[in-house]
Amino acid sequence: MTPLILAGMALVFLSFAAFLTAAESAFNYLSRHDAEAAILNGRGTALKRIMAEPVAHMRALRFWRIWFDMASAVAVTVLLTSVFDNIWLSGLIATGVMALLGFVIVGVSPRQLGRVHSAGLVRFSAPLIRWLCWVLGPIPGWLVTLGSAVAPGAPADNEAFFSEEEFRELVDRATESDVIEDNEAELIQSVFDFGDTLVRSVMVPRTDILSIDSGSSLHRAMSLFLRSGYSRIPVIGENTDQVLGIVYLKDVAAVIHNLGPGEEPPSLTNWPARSATYRTRNR
Repeated sequence: MTPLILAGMALVFLSFAAFLTAAESAFNYLSRHDAEAAILNGRGTALKRIMAEPVAHMRALRFWRIWFDMASAVAVTVLLTSVFDNIWLSGLIATGVMALLGFVIVGVSPRQLGRVHSAGLVRFSAPLIRWLCWVLGPIPGWLVTLGSAVAPGAPADNEAFFSEEEFRELVDRATESDVIEDNEAELIQSVFDFGDTLVRSVMVPRTDILSIDSGSSLHRAMSLFLRSGYSRIPVIGENTDQVLGIVYLKDVAAVIHNLGPGEEPPSLTNWPARSATYRTRNR
């Protein structure tokens, strides 16, 4: 009778571990749009509570997943010990059995299931996860604090999953495996490069600024646009330090296009340019 009870306990614990693994994978892969849709389509408030405090609930989910995984391993070990009456042999067999079961039943299949059916699995598992978090209370947070004290300097679990270097490496691997195109990878990498770019590295030297006097005609402005290839040129007063506004190619082209036969376009003095906006950065 006892072996049957232990086998049933191991099966139940292993099933809970697999289910929580799938739920954790589903929450990790669920997009914000799908989460909002799931909240609107859901009947209860469990999912809304989880999305309001995702870190606490994911800590509780991870804690219970590990607990059920360990509990199933203990149940299998005790079962084999009662069968073989040899603790060393039972431990060796239990290690191999749980490694296989943990890899297939808990490690691989539930994660794939959670990725494919993330929205439905999130709605289905939300009440259970909410209850498991309520049962534990602040215990997972205490354990995380203890772990942070043991490994100081490690990123917290509520921070980004990837650092910038890790994400760049992930993009390079995706490019090598043809998951994304080379031009797409360059675009992603340029986003990080843009954040590291200093303003002075893209600024135009004062002596190289292409500008136009405020008293110039629109024909001269159009000629300057065509020769320079720019679409915007600053309008200056007495010198380049006195920027009165910005003249746009599309505005000049629209005015010249709508001129009647023999009609002269207005000068920049009588034709208001767009205002120049200056932004300062607080240090």
